[in-house]
Amino acid sequence: MFAIAFLIGLYANLIFLIGLSGLLKPGIIVSFTVTYFFLAIIFWSKFDEKINLREISSEVINHFIKNRLWIILICLAVLIMVLGSLAPETAFDATWYHLTLAKLYLGFGDIRYIPGGLFYYSVMPKLVELLYIPALSINGYILAHFIHLSFALLTGFVIYILTKKFSTSYIALIVILIYFSNVVVLWEATTAYIDLARSFFEVMALWGVINYIEKKEKKWLIESAVLFGLAIETKLLALTSLPIFLVVIFFFSFNKWKGKLADGLIFMILSLIPSFAWFVLALVGTGNPIYPFFSNYDLNFGRDLLAFPRIISDMITIFIASNDPVSPLYLVFAPLLLVIWRKLTREEIMMVLLSGVGLVIWTLSPKTGGGRFLLPYLPLFSVTVGIILYKIKNKKILFKVSLITILIFFSITVIYRGIAQLKSLPVILGFESKESYLGKNLNFNYGDFYDFDGKFKELIGPNKKVLLYGFHNLYYMDVPFIDASYVQKGDRFDYVATQHVLLPKRFSYWQPIYYNKITDVTLYTLGQNWIY
Repeated sequence: MFAIAFLIGLYANLIFLIGLSGLLKPGIIVSFTVTYFFLAIIFWSKFDEKINLREISSEVINHFIKNRLWIILICLAVLIMVLGSLAPETAFDATWYHLTLAKLYLGFGDIRYIPGGLFYYSVMPKLVELLYIPALSINGYILAHFIHLSFALLTGFVIYILTKKFSTSYIALIVILIYFSNVVVLWEATTAYIDLARSFFEVMALWGVINYIEKKEKKWLIESAVLFGLAIETKLLALTSLPIFLVVIFFFSFNKWKGKLADGLIFMILSLIPSFAWFVLALVGTGNPIYPFFSNYDLNFGRDLLAFPRIISDMITIFIASNDPVSPLYLVFAPLLLVIWRKLTREEIMMVLLSGVGLVIWTLSPKTGGGRFLLPYLPLFSVTVGIILYKIKNKKILFKVSLITILIFFSITVIYRGIAQLKSLPVILGFESKESYLGKNLNFNYGDFYDFDGKFKELIGPNKKVLLYGFHNLYYMDVPFIDASYVQKGDRFDYVATQHVLLPKRFSYWQPIYYNKITDVTLYTLGQNWIY
């Protein structure tokens, strides 16, 4: 699993180097991808040459026979995620910048800073968007969806392994189900977002630092730091998770204090290396290495630090009334910690403590993402519930009630997401057109765009460019464009288009040649190429 995580990180960063070199072309990316995956398979087979496929398949079959209920339910959750991944992308952030920036980088042929107020995330570390570049070169949003979905499955596998360290394989399966009981997990797996990838790299980093404590081998500290660095490269906000790893190093490692301080310093330095080139790119483009933080688009931290009642309220609310729902199961099982506390080992106390640290980190961090921003800590919460289940397994009535409770909450999640996915079945099965589906699910009042009648693309063509005013989510813009947020003196274009805004006075004499009442888009021309 560590080899897989590192191979993913290496692949993304090689795409980044190709982008920096100005060779970011679909043909080059596809050729590189095929070559890389061929070599990666050879490396992985060498790295894990001790694997006996016959033994593994036998173990899986026996596991299924003994635990078929839980495995079938897990497969049901995966099926719902897969079905959702086949639907056209409509999620806000994906059509705003996750997919759009990948598409723009491909159009530019390189990775660069895009000025202005629309794509201010363009030089923030973007590991997953780098993975979306080859996805768009090969297939499009569906492959991007499956890339993000794969991180949910990988995270579930790591949760299983970590839970087995503290319990049994039976309980570990149940814990996967608990993880998939989060609506936010099942929903995000159907989008081209990035939070599940951050979750994967963070839980892998935690696994690595636990190995460091258990095996007392320095290589695990280094691997853990690099994996956490990949989480930071996925989402800069992952820096806020640093206290989790420092708590493990300072309070649970085998070293004396000087060694702990050295380990903490090594961890922090190594974790910044994967994002270093991004920091340089941001510094050159904006003068701020961690742009857009501490800028006009700053995300504020710790505003509620002294508002203790608000902190407690937020901690409870996130589990029962989040915009991106998190399972209330964690809240239901929390009181049982009081029952089992004296039975916990030092390692189990560590996992419970880290869950608390994760919840506090979320409380003090920006909450613009709701349940999404709690995603990296859901594996911790899930493993903690697994520890609780293991400790109460001999209390048969309590254990059975717990399993019934888990089944109830999982069923609610599956039904909720299943109903949500029903609306996409017609377009997935081909009974509804993509145009019809997007017309009902995109938010054109906020600047989403789709060329329903094909006229927009037909009028502009592949060799001319349009200047856009008032648009926001541009993933489905399939013609060469410049947005008004980053247009510069000397830029050339042939058309001007507006959405929900008036045409600027400097173009008042341009003639309208197209209007779409669904998107409220008007296209203007002067009949010649124009220099801004």
